[in-house]
Amino acid sequence: MAAMHQKTRYNIKVAAKNGITTRVTNHPKDVDRFLKLMDETAGRDKFTQHDAPYLAKTLYTLSAAHMARLRVAELNGAMLAANLEVNYGNTYTYLYGASSSKIRKVMAPYALQWDAIRQAKAEGAKWYDFWGCNPESKATPLYKPSWDGITRFKLGWGAGRKCLIGTWDLPFNILMYHAVFFRRLMKPF
Repeated sequence: MAAMHQKTRYNIKVAAKNGITTRVTNHPKDVDRFLKLMDETAGRDKFTQHDAPYLAKTLYTLSAAHMARLRVAELNGAMLAANLEVNYGNTYTYLYGASSSKIRKVMAPYALQWDAIRQAKAEGAKWYDFWGCNPESKATPLYKPSWDGITRFKLGWGAGRKCLIGTWDLPFNILMYHAVFFRRLMKPF
């Protein structure tokens, strides 16, 4: 906790004080609620996300192999935040996250991440990977203004940036790939 930003430590305490609870689930109703939260988050924060069937298939396929789980944060039964986490080897990766626009002052995403980090450590993981964030320089072509809040949130946990080559698509059908990509770009938030 010493490496965390002071505000992150404070927000973990705020979430606990407000009674935020967390749990791991793969129940279809919870997955549906997570997918709706993903849409809400993408619209609010203006980023493009994978569509719901892709996210659901990712969760169900990897969870069947004990490599993924859905963690939710709730207050009085209302889902306020959710993460899709993937584990491989000695690393847990925060792959996708969503949060509600309602009752933001209770800091549900902080309870969610703190629970995920502690569980990963308890299960023997060496690393907790927050995955993507903005590069340090705004002049870098890969910099995305829509990721400013995401980056600030992730760095607040004391995480260091590690620049890697990133993830890239290798399309087998270039015409179909461009058609799908174009459709996603045109999708309203």
